[in-house]
Amino acid sequence: MANSSDLADRIREANRGFERLTIRAKGGKLYVRSRHFPPKPGEREAGRTELALECSATVSGLKVAIAKAKDIDSQLVWGRFDWKPFLKGAHKPPELVREWVERYTAWHWEKTARNPTKENSYHKNYWLYFQKLPQDKPLSIELLRDTLTKRSRAASRNRELYCMSFRKLAEFAAKQGAIDIAELDEFRVELKELKRGYEAEPILPEHLPTDDEVVEIWKNITSPAWKWAYGVMAIYGIRPSELFNLDLERILPTLDELRVFNETKTGTRLTYPCPASWRELFQPWNVVFPAIDTEGKSNNVLGEKITTAFRQIKIPHSPKALRHAWCIRTVMKGIPDSIGAKWAGHSVQIHTKTYHQAISQAQHQEVFERMRRLEELADQ
Repeated sequence: MANSSDLADRIREANRGFERLTIRAKGGKLYVRSRHFPPKPGEREAGRTELALECSATVSGLKVAIAKAKDIDSQLVWGRFDWKPFLKGAHKPPELVREWVERYTAWHWEKTARNPTKENSYHKNYWLYFQKLPQDKPLSIELLRDTLTKRSRAASRNRELYCMSFRKLAEFAAKQGAIDIAELDEFRVELKELKRGYEAEPILPEHLPTDDEVVEIWKNITSPAWKWAYGVMAIYGIRPSELFNLDLERILPTLDELRVFNETKTGTRLTYPCPASWRELFQPWNVVFPAIDTEGKSNNVLGEKITTAFRQIKIPHSPKALRHAWCIRTVMKGIPDSIGAKWAGHSVQIHTKTYHQAISQAQHQEVFERMRRLEELADQ
């Protein structure tokens, strides 16, 4: 058996034959060290790296280590080194779809504050679509493409969500070296084409209550809790589920604005009454909250509960109709789209695309008459 000095001499001799690495002994094992290794999957930069050869620090172990080191050295010289055979445990990229989904989910919640709203959004927009993939097959662009084209109809909302969720999963896998970047870029371009054609169902003016109808319906609601809830939604244009995430302590006669808390679809925001006169009429500061259990309930579930309550008390339109009517009202009142969108908690693009087209003929006529009156006054 060779002593440590003899082994060290043999290692030094072997290292003269390598261009990009050296062998070293540590803790009774043999390793190769090099500053020429590429970054590991998921890392942007590479530094001096030490790689275990799974060989004992003995003369016989060194013979095996030299053979392995020669192969690695050749890969480094020609730029063909692949980390996959050497990664283990948490560093080893997943292969099967279910492994990728598990890792993507863990990564998502590492960077996203977790609450019932966010969990519902992730489940509805990502997890459900990931589950449509064959879980025990290796993840690939081809598998993603094949699944979304077979399981979704062109120009549908379903197709749009498939494209969004599968793009995110592919980008995550590419960052860890499991999908080629060039192939990912081609897939991104393809997804843009695949999701074309979807348009949200337009809001029809005839399905929305007029201002006079809102006031009349509110007057006829006999339940104090639902009378208050209807009034708040009508005045401020909040989403039905946001009724349960309001800063109730700030609903005061002296404060025009209403604060919507963070545990909602678009986070904390302030919204304002439109029209302003409805605050005095509906008096939302006289809070009588509906007796609904909200613990652990998602926005979808809470919204469904309000929809059910509207049907039970025979309100002739959906809860969302109040929000839609409010958004159109902000346009009619001349509130800039950037401000109205901010109050509503959605993008300017959504605000203009969704609500400008929903303005009724009567409302167009009203705007025209207002313009004509201003012109007549200017001519006097």
